[in-house]
Order: sequence, then structure tokens, then C-alpha cells
Amino acid sequence: MLNGYAFVGFGILVIAGSAAPSQAEVAVGKTGLMTGSVADYSSSAEGPVALLSGDAIDLSAAAIMPASDGMPVIADGWMDGFTYSPGEFVSNARMIPWATAAVVGGTLALGFSDWDWGTAKFHFVDEGFFGTDTYNGGMDKLGHAYGTTLLADFFTWRLDRHNVENRSAALTGSIMAWGVMGMVETFDGFSQDYGFSPQDIVANTVGATFSFLRNTVPGMQEKVDFRLEYLPSGYDEGFKPHSDYAGQKYVLALKLAGFEEFRESPLRFFELQAGYYTEGFRHEEAVDLDISPTRHPYFALGLNVEQLLLGYQKEDESMATHAIRATLQRVQVPYTYLTYETGAYHY
Repeated sequence: MLNGYAFVGFGILVIAGSAAPSQAEVAVGKTGLMTGSVADYSSSAEGPVALLSGDAIDLSAAAIMPASDGMPVIADGWMDGFTYSPGEFVSNARMIPWATAAVVGGTLALGFSDWDWGTAKFHFVDEGFFGTDTYNGGMDKLGHAYGTTLLADFFTWRLDRHNVENRSAALTGSIMAWGVMGMVETFDGFSQDYGFSPQDIVANTVGATFSFLRNTVPGMQEKVDFRLEYLPSGYDEGFKPHSDYAGQKYVLALKLAGFEEFRESPLRFFELQAGYYTEGFRHEEAVDLDISPTRHPYFALGLNVEQLLLGYQKEDESMATHAIRATLQRVQVPYTYLTYETGAYHY
């Protein structure tokens, strides 16, 4: 399932992101919501769970160096000198107690009210990933990755606003989000309807790692978005982006505007998209369309709606503009792309 707390986290993220960007947020190489410092650091292969080793972590990789045109470039050694320890994690987490309490409290309330926690003894379940014999062809796994990304982005942004060093904030935020999602999965183990799914943990780890990379790799925020597209399918009552899998698509967008070569070109208004959706996994949909469960990966040429409406981020950007920008980086606007996969317009 695409857990509803992902959308709770998204709502918090957008509301919090409506605050005007700081001076550091608009420095060279930094756009988008997640910020507080220049994105001049990258990640390591250790991922968001590297903290569990118990020792300080040396995430050495490569160094950022200025190019002649003023844009950052990557060079060997740019993570030199960065270490991380459990003590630093605890210190960082203590800076945002109310944000943490809101996420954890909201998640627990939703879980006990909607997900039947406590109705069974703890048990595991093998849900698979993207097979046609799975619950929804992997849409719930993408939902877990997306939800974890949103939560990690939110925690990272809050820490950035407390002037925590960028790499430390991103790693702490990713670990915290991974922990919240792990807590949810543990409680799912006590649900008669769900169970503890190792595949969900894998998806959560992918989402936390993606957030860490996007918030630290130079220029990645400007180049890559992970978005959810949703329109009600009619097979679920009302507006339910957290459970209406037939109305969902997940999109990874490569934005040409993020590349220096296209900054002054009309091509900056376009992006390359890789998307995924499913049909027929819900019984009512399969009967209405007379189809078997079908998975639809696709590629598309899309409009960069953020660039069309807002352009590049400015130093004096208003709160409303900042919130809209953050939303457009995470929500795919329907009907703004062309693809050979005609079923992608199946709404």
C-alpha cells in the first residue's frame, strides 16, 4: 500500500516550505525546497543506514571545485573530511523535536485508525516487487520509496533551517525517515491485513538514499525530480491518492534546465521522463476494461512546468512562489507530456 502518512509528510513539507528561502538556498547550484546551504556535497555508497555500524563514518568521495563559468564541478576528494557518528545523529535529531513528534504522532494515529494495527500476532509477508502476481504490480513499492523521500526531504529541510551542515542534515534526515518507515512496517507486522514486508524495507531504503543523493550531489536537485501523478480513477471513493493505485503514476524526470548548456535555450522548458503505472490489478477495473493485470513502464517528453511558470529560483522569491516550486518538483501535472504509451492517458 502507499501509506497515507506519505501524504501527511508531503503536506507538512509544502506548508513548511512556504517560508521564504534563505540567502544560502539561492547560492550557486542550489534550487528547490530542500535547502539551507549550498548543495556542494555528495553521498557515499554506504546509504542512509550506514549509521548503524555504531562508529563515525567517513564518507570520502570527491570535491567540489569552481569552474571557470562559476558553476560547480566535481573533482576527486570532495567528501574528504566529512565524518558522521551516532552522537551527531542524536544531536541533530534533538534540534527538531516538534517536527519529529508531528510526523511520528500523525503516523501512529493513522496506523491504529486505518491500518488495523494490533489485530494479529507479528508475522512476515512476502509481497514481491513488480510481478503480475503481486497486489498491484509494484505501485505500493514505488509509494514507499516516494513517501520515504518526502519524509527525508522534510527532515533534511528542517535541519538545514537550523544551519546544520548540508551533508550531515541530509544523512540525518534520511536516517530519520527510514526509521519512521521502519516503525510503520514493524506495526504492519501486527496487522491482519498486511504483515511485515521485507520488500517494503528495500523500497524505503531506496527512497531514503534517493533523498540523500538529491540533497547532496551538486546540481542533482536542478536536474532530477521524483514525482507522483494522480487523478481519481473512479474505482476508489473520492480523492484517495494514498490508495487509488489505478489513478497513480510515478515519474522520474530529467530536467534540461538543470544543465548549463541549456540554461539560455528554449530546451530548458522540456524534460525527459521515465514513468510507470498499472492497470487491471483491481478487480473492478479488470472487469470494466476486460483486461488482465498489466504493467506499463513508459518514456515521455514533458514540459518543465516549474520552469515555464516560475523560471529559475530567485533570491527574493516570495513564500507562495517557493511553495509552488516545491510542489511542482514533487507532483506531476497531468497531460503535460507526450509518450508513445497511449494508455498513459487512460483517465
